[in-house]
Amino acid sequence: MSKELFQNKKTTTSLITEQLVDKTTVTEAVTLGSALKLRYELRYVSASDFDQAIRVFRNREAELENKIPAVVCFAKDDKEASLISKKIKEALQDGSYHVVFIDAIGK
Repeated sequence: MSKELFQNKKTTTSLITEQLVDKTTVTEAVTLGSALKLRYELRYVSASDFDQAIRVFRNREAELENKIPAVVCFAKDDKEASLISKKIKEALQDGSYHVVFIDAIGK
């Protein structure tokens, strides 16, 4: 493969990636199909709003009787990823949160 062709391929790959990133939101990264949307109540959180989101689910447990509450966790860096992992473990140990935790950090 010639150097020029390789550079063009790299440029095309970058362009495709940029377009996907620009047109996709975090909430579109983890989605549920139509049947599962009816069954789950999703919240998308980072470390800063994790505690609030799980407290809201705990307080609304009676309202969500037909839905399964789930928290999809994202992190912007390794430090935040570690913090979210710690918060998930603490919430599980607490035992008062009836929530599905989805770790979308992808280490």
